[in-house]
Amino acid sequence: MSNLGLFPFMKRGSGVIDLNSINASGIYLLNNNSPNSSISFYCILCVFSYDIDKVQLIFGLNEPQELYYRSYRPYDEKWLSWRKVQTI
Repeated sequence: MSNLGLFPFMKRGSGVIDLNSINASGIYLLNNNSPNSSISFYCILCVFSYDIDKVQLIFGLNEPQELYYRSYRPYDEKWLSWRKVQTI
């Protein structure tokens, strides 16, 4: 727990959320067809943010083998393309 009484990784929201607008570290439950998502069904999004640097991971709930990540380039304010993590 942080000095603010917050856990470092908290539930932050759920529903249809534009992934490009998420800046806070935490866990998000995404519904079908969230904008800028690499998965078009229910999934969990984990966001790691440190100052201006950000990384997003998506875990598919319907297809557990689906795992993607992307990062944010602050110098040109651009999200990089989603990359699939190879799973066994």
